[in-house]
Amino acid sequence: CNKCKNPYFGGMKACDAAVRDQQGDGQQNFNNNDLVCGSCASGDNKQKCATHGTEYISYKCKFCCSNAVWFCWGTTHFCDPCHRKAATVNKAPIHTLPKCPGKDKCP
Repeated sequence: CNKCKNPYFGGMKACDAAVRDQQGDGQQNFNNNDLVCGSCASGDNKQKCATHGTEYISYKCKFCCSNAVWFCWGTTHFCDPCHRKAATVNKAPIHTLPKCPGKDKCP
């Protein structure tokens, strides 16, 4: 983690290779400041459980607001359907992505 300096799982090697292929240049194009663990990525507004602290925080998919089950590129949470189409959804214009229905209706 670039903030707390603890090791963390930032995604599978296959995902990194897919991004490099998608970019077409074979280069790693990322900002080291974006490489943070889940705890640091939560920011100051994260909820903290009195029993578990921040160890079991649940994340939402960056693209559709469903519960995330994948964490790729050290920066991005995905649900399984969005992860299967990561190469296209990651390039999609923001206005074409599903909108969160709001706090009371969010999955």
